[in-house]
Amino acid sequence: RTVTLRAAPIQLLRRHGLRLSPRIHSDASPISTTAMIRRPASSSSASRPAAPAAPLSPAGIAFFSSLCALTFGLGCWQSTRYYQKIELLEEMAAALSLPPASAIANPPPHRRVRVVGTYAHEKTVLVGPRRAPGGAGQTEGLAPSPLGYFVVTPMEVGEGNVLLVNRGWMPIGMIPRKEAGETFGGEGSRWYMPRGTTEAVGISAKEEFGGRFSPVHEIGCRRLLWMDRSAMAAAAGIADAEGILLLTETDDEQDDDGPRFPLRPSTEDVGMTVAMAPEQHAGYAVTWFGLSGAGILMTRRLLGRGRG
Repeated sequence: RTVTLRAAPIQLLRRHGLRLSPRIHSDASPISTTAMIRRPASSSSASRPAAPAAPLSPAGIAFFSSLCALTFGLGCWQSTRYYQKIELLEEMAAALSLPPASAIANPPPHRRVRVVGTYAHEKTVLVGPRRAPGGAGQTEGLAPSPLGYFVVTPMEVGEGNVLLVNRGWMPIGMIPRKEAGETFGGEGSRWYMPRGTTEAVGISAKEEFGGRFSPVHEIGCRRLLWMDRSAMAAAAGIADAEGILLLTETDDEQDDDGPRFPLRPSTEDVGMTVAMAPEQHAGYAVTWFGLSGAGILMTRRLLGRGRG
C-alpha cells in the first residue's frame, strides 16, 4: 500500500510501526515527499503444529521385545557360567591340594601325579615354537616374549611302561644344532638332564589337535607343532601310543641361583587353567543386562509415541 504524505513527521511513522522509504518527485516542493509505507506481513501464514508421530507397529513391538528378552537371557546365561566357573576352580584347588597320586594310567582329573623312572634324553621331542608360558620360572636375560620349544622326553617306568613328560620350555638359542654335531643326550648340553632313576611330579596334560589346514609335523627331525600324542610317540620311537600318559612336569620351588632350563611352570598355572576366567563371565553378564535395560527403556518410549 502506497500513501503520499506531505511533510509527515518521521516520529509519527515510527510510532505506528511503519517503515518509510522517501523518494523525492521532480515536481514536488522541497518539503513534499512520497513515502512507501510497508506494513508488517500478516500472521495468517504462521507455521502449523507438527502432526503426532505414528505409534509403534505390532511387528516393531515384537522385534524390540525379542531383543530385550534375548539380551536378558544372555545375561542370565553368563551369570550361570560365572558361578559354575567359581565351583570348577574350587574343585581344582581342592584336587591340587591333595598329595600326588602314584597311578600312571587314568589319573584323577586335576590331580598331581608322581612317577619314578628313567628319562630317555636321546629320544627327546620338541614342540613349538612357542612363547614362554606364564609362571615358567625366571626368564631374566632373555629377549621380551622369547620363542622356544617345549621339551617332551619319554620316561621308562616299570617293565615296558613308557610315558611322555613335558619337562618344560627352552629358548631357541639352547636347542641342539645339527650342524654343530650337538644331540639331545650328548655331552655338554646346556640344560638340566637328570640321569638314572628320577622322580617327576606333574599334572596330566590335554592333547592338542591341529586344524584342517595345519602344516605337517617334521617327525623325522623330532620337531612337532602341537602336542599330538600319536606323532610324539612315533617321533620318540614308541610303538604303542594308545593309553600313553602325557604329563606336564611342574615346579613350585623358585631357584635363587637363576633359571634352570627347561623352565617348568608352577602347579597353579597348569592345574588352575580355564578357557575363560570368572571375571570375564561377570563382565559379559553386566554388558548383556545393561543392553537389556536400555532396550526396555527405548521400547517403552516407542510404545508411548503418538499417545496423548
